Amino acid sequence: GKCQDFLPGNFYFTSPTIKYLEHPNYRPLWVKHQGKMVRCALQVRQRPDAYNILWRTTDKTICGSKLMDPFFRNDELEYFTGDARNFVITGLCVSITDLPKPAKQQE
Repeated sequence: GKCQDFLPGNFYFTSPTIKYLEHPNYRPLWVKHQGKMVRCALQVRQRPDAYNILWRTTDKTICGSKLMDPFFRNDELEYFTGDARNFVITGLCVSITDLPKPAKQQE
């Protein structure tokens, strides 16, 4: 296919892999609390054949060669629908990790 810019309108975006959501462009909301980083993402179940699939849009264009998840091709990482009735929230995924240590400054 041809590379092109993608300008989303009123759509709901989902992905079959949490690795895609960890990209800085789509990172789930996170908060710092007592030296920990807490990130959350909603788990959803989608109505079959009620969504479209895009090439990943984590770059300026929808074309890119870096594989984001070894279990999925780049052309199946981003789903979208314009109708919120096409999916239902089934869970909340929570990740709690230590905050990254600040890089040491060279003197």
